[in-house]
Amino acid sequence: MRKEKVVIPIYFGELVLIQVKKLSSLNKKYNMDLKECHAACVFDIVTKKGKLQYVVAFEKKTDDSIIDHERIHLINKIFIDRQIKLDLVNDEPQAYLMGWLFKECKKFLNKK
Repeated sequence: MRKEKVVIPIYFGELVLIQVKKLSSLNKKYNMDLKECHAACVFDIVTKKGKLQYVVAFEKKTDDSIIDHERIHLINKIFIDRQIKLDLVNDEPQAYLMGWLFKECKKFLNKK
């Protein structure tokens, strides 16, 4: 398992990026029920120190469409937690977060 933490700018909290051979290997650690068919997942946790973490976990074989799919889940979780409403007229906050999350996911996944 590879794992990296990144502080989320502006919106606070931490982004935790995980890459594993099989997502089902996370079931015990995070008390989940991930199946073999899942290629990635998003969830949030509060650490023992009270820090909010947004976790995105990928299997080893991941493409950009999976990253995009998970980014939507991440953005929605972050916006709900921060009580931010999606604004179809002023979508700059959403677009900024989309770009930042993609860059961080790609940087993590491209590391050898």
